[in-house]
Amino acid sequence: MELNQFTEQIEIKLPELTDVVFYCRRPKLEEVDSQSGAKRIKTIWSSNVQNWEGLEMDGKPFPCTSENKKKLLELNSLLVMAVCNKLADTWTQEFKLEQGN
Repeated sequence: MELNQFTEQIEIKLPELTDVVFYCRRPKLEEVDSQSGAKRIKTIWSSNVQNWEGLEMDGKPFPCTSENKKKLLELNSLLVMAVCNKLADTWTQEFKLEQGN
């Protein structure tokens, strides 16, 4: 098992937003397992989404900052939830594949 692969960023792309990419670090196990619902999503979102490309507001780039993360959570919580769920699923699936399950 090559452990360096687990230090690389995960790129999250949603089929509905083909021109948007979210760059995330791998969640810690306690961020995924010990919490549920909205708290889990907020923790994953604030701690693991490090950058994004392709988001705009009023025709201008919408950079990934702490403020903008909070704003996006308020504006489109379904998008945030989709990104966090895909990140958790990707992280879990990648470990299962590495283990051969």
